[in-house]
Amino acid sequence: MLKDLNKLIFIFILGLAFYLRLHGITNGFPYIFHPDEPTIVRSALGIRFFPNPGHFDWPHLYIYFNYFVFMAFAKLRDIAVQLDLKTTLEGIFPLLWDDELIYYLITRVLTASLGALTVIPVYLTAKKLFGTKAGLMAGLAFALIPFHVRHTHYSLPDGPMVFLIAWSLYFSVKILQKDDANNYAGAGAYLGFSASTKYNGGLAALMIPLAHLMRTIKNKESIINMNSFLNLLVAVGVAIVAFILGTPYAVMDYKTFVRTDGPQGALWQFTNVGSVPTSERPIRFVSEMLSRVSDDLGYTFLAVFFITFIVLIIKAVLRRTLTIDYYAWFIFLYGTFLLAYVSGFGKPRSHYYMVAYPFIAVLFGYFCAFLYEKLEPKLKTGVFAIYVLLLIVPLYFSVKQAYIFGNPDTRNTLSLWLKSNISAGTHLVYSSDDFTPIMKEYEKQSEKGLDKAVKYTTGYVITTETSTQNDQSFGILKYGDKLQKVQTINNDYNNGPAIVIYRITR
Repeated sequence: MLKDLNKLIFIFILGLAFYLRLHGITNGFPYIFHPDEPTIVRSALGIRFFPNPGHFDWPHLYIYFNYFVFMAFAKLRDIAVQLDLKTTLEGIFPLLWDDELIYYLITRVLTASLGALTVIPVYLTAKKLFGTKAGLMAGLAFALIPFHVRHTHYSLPDGPMVFLIAWSLYFSVKILQKDDANNYAGAGAYLGFSASTKYNGGLAALMIPLAHLMRTIKNKESIINMNSFLNLLVAVGVAIVAFILGTPYAVMDYKTFVRTDGPQGALWQFTNVGSVPTSERPIRFVSEMLSRVSDDLGYTFLAVFFITFIVLIIKAVLRRTLTIDYYAWFIFLYGTFLLAYVSGFGKPRSHYYMVAYPFIAVLFGYFCAFLYEKLEPKLKTGVFAIYVLLLIVPLYFSVKQAYIFGNPDTRNTLSLWLKSNISAGTHLVYSSDDFTPIMKEYEKQSEKGLDKAVKYTTGYVITTETSTQNDQSFGILKYGDKLQKVQTINNDYNNGPAIVIYRITR
């Protein structure tokens, strides 16, 4: 009975993860506003003509994966035409024959699905180490990470990369428990595929030797055990082969791969993100944890991650349950290493920290299982109340993210306003590239740059609130009573910038 209940709970968690990531998956259509989304789609479609994407700013595994999915979809669509089903299917799902959008939708669904499916290896890892309760809570935590919910709505490789890292983590904890070549090979394969999806996946490379070392210490094995050392070499070899299988032109076109002078080369990425001086890293780490990473994780998950460190210290002092503690220390140490390493980047963007999300979720499961073990006999329902308190804030923010994606982007609202109010020949001045996808429809009558507004006596100025605050030339126009505000589009519960539309009244 209990096993059946746990299965139902897990199915609910998985379903929740899918819902949060797939709700509003067409946000922004018929426009593509995220500047990085076209990379995957255009590269995958380009493989039809030349198998080398020709750029290594991202590795190629996810590009190839999308190519095969795209071709399978195209084949099925051709079969539907042969069966005279096109009209019927178009009536049900009009995007099927819209080649401008359908491939973006397919890739978004793939990304969101792999993001949701990451719950599985996270659950299995925590369950294997700390029990079923820990597994369920870890899976639920991962399902509710707000930034992951948001980021996996887009056609980007970070979500698939984390999916593969989570599987590498699963096999790494099996290494921690047992010296078996299959475990090393599994961890190495998923590590290599992860790095071949997004280079950040390579940051997990030291996870395998750390698991190897900690098992050796825990079991008091010989450090010079030749069989164990050969297994470690197996992991390294398989990881390299997996990376090359996913990005074969890293070898066949290595001159482009090693370029550092532009985004065509892989090594450019490392130059681009930069790094901060070693002396500044502790302060940067604390700052990033208290602001960016904490915000992205919904606050409580990161707080629990570091509270667990205190718990582990206390338990180590009291010398209790050392076997389980070895496992928890492994998760904490490597998760902290990833967070610290990324915080040392010159440009530590939010999606770079996603490599640490499986570790944070697994340790959350450990902490929840620890609370249950210590408090349930005394508090009974009190433990459930604590769980609710720990989950309520991330749940709120993740549901809010899904809700926002279900609403129109502010630029979609702007597009509708323009179609209703703008005639041919009306001058349009806009402030930034935020509006470029829409302004392509008004190329002959629009200009970018608020300073251009001084040339016109009629027309409209379209700007974001931030742009108007930072642009002095616009300030002169505004406060000279030459502009009249006619429309405001708020972004309280919408993607996109807050937009203000002014009529030129000069």
